[in-house]
Amino acid sequence: MPEIGETVLTEATLIGQIGSPGFDMRPPELWQGEAITPEGGLRIMTDLWARRKFPPSRVEFHLLKNVYLTHEGLVFDAELNVVRATITQHAPAQIAATHARLAAAPDDVPVLPGRYVLCKKRGVENYGHWLIEMLPRAFWAREVLPGPWRYIVPRVEGPMAKVIAVSLACLGFTPDQLLPLDSTQVRVEELVVVTGLASHGTFMSPLVMGCLDALTAEVAPVRQPPLYVTRESSKFRNFSDPAGVRAFARRHGFAVIDPAKASFLRQIARFQGTRLIVGVMGAGMTNIAFAPPGSTVVVCAPASMPDTFFWFLSGLRGHRYIELRCPERHNGPARAPWDADIVVTPAQLARIFDPELAESGLVDS
Repeated sequence: MPEIGETVLTEATLIGQIGSPGFDMRPPELWQGEAITPEGGLRIMTDLWARRKFPPSRVEFHLLKNVYLTHEGLVFDAELNVVRATITQHAPAQIAATHARLAAAPDDVPVLPGRYVLCKKRGVENYGHWLIEMLPRAFWAREVLPGPWRYIVPRVEGPMAKVIAVSLACLGFTPDQLLPLDSTQVRVEELVVVTGLASHGTFMSPLVMGCLDALTAEVAPVRQPPLYVTRESSKFRNFSDPAGVRAFARRHGFAVIDPAKASFLRQIARFQGTRLIVGVMGAGMTNIAFAPPGSTVVVCAPASMPDTFFWFLSGLRGHRYIELRCPERHNGPARAPWDADIVVTPAQLARIFDPELAESGLVDS
């Protein structure tokens, strides 16, 4: 198999930039933090949680010419070096296999003429990845870059297709400005790669929230009691007794929402209208980004799950963020160790479904 080289984005390709403000973060309130397993990435998470201040940075827009766009946004340059900034959770084996196919027949890849901004990455079917790590690329590229561009976005099926279409329409993008692409390989004449907005697990710019604020500008909040975000539509990473937890939440005054069964704009409106949100760590909890400052967010997480995504969201929004780490119960083969169900005791349920938590959020600074 041919050796894979790497290329980095250099100042010579820089065609636009915007300052990203610095921001302060508070460590999460960890409940049962001692349950986090070595597989849970405790050291990586604690290093980030200890960083109280994130300094100002830059969002940059780099122009690449005659590059190969593959899979979920993985890019190779004209010499078939992988563009390092586009490796986002792509496994080495996948990168190597893609490189080998390109090297075997580079001239067979169809050419896509024109000027494009790359707005897709690994995780195109994931609600949170789209809203936080892909959609803001389109929004800020349009704000910063002069001249007409088209925006390469994921082509997917099912509910996520509607989320992508509605979110782009809310921001004023028209169909002629968009090019939905699946994993088909193409050679792009001019492609902009955006860096500095979000790096999954390690960084999230406040400019991401600027995009979401623009998205929700015309959405009216729907006043809500505390919200319990259920994952009962999912086949993995639930409470071990989801029906029992749902009933418990309702008895304690919580409304229940299953994001998989609610329209995109309805989800936004309901999360905007509450001040206490409880749920299991997963894509639907991305909606905490729409909850007002001063809200309290309780995220129940498997002991082995390495994640800071929701901590960043809550911190940037000025929430009180609580993370309950839970023992795992495996009911068969799981996609990953942290996709098991989680176990909570009656005492823990009473603690997380306490409506008075709504009064203890942070004051927006």
